[in-house]
Amino acid sequence: MNNEEIDSKLRECNVLKDQIQNQSQTVENYKSLLNNPEMVKLDNALDEALKRIENPTEFSLPEVVIHLIQAQQKHSSQVSEILTDIVTAQDKIIQDLGQIIGLETDIINSINDQ
Repeated sequence: MNNEEIDSKLRECNVLKDQIQNQSQTVENYKSLLNNPEMVKLDNALDEALKRIENPTEFSLPEVVIHLIQAQQKHSSQVSEILTDIVTAQDKIIQDLGQIIGLETDIINSINDQ
């Protein structure tokens, strides 16, 4: 492997490292979204409301029950999407790290073979 090929592999490593940095930032952004006080407050309020409507002596309005269940399902769906995005980003990070290891191994082997 000549110097140009080594430089090319090093550039590719740097691109992958930049991608990893961006994906790591995405994961952190999603985590902060999940820990956002408003999101936590909404989750707690939905849980409390659902507990209250389970008691038939407090609520007998089916519209309220349906609305709260739909709100909770929507909220749960949003959280699930965020968690899926986190897992996807982390999976991509692992793949990129594998590529970096392969490229660096190629460079090291090339240098040792010279």
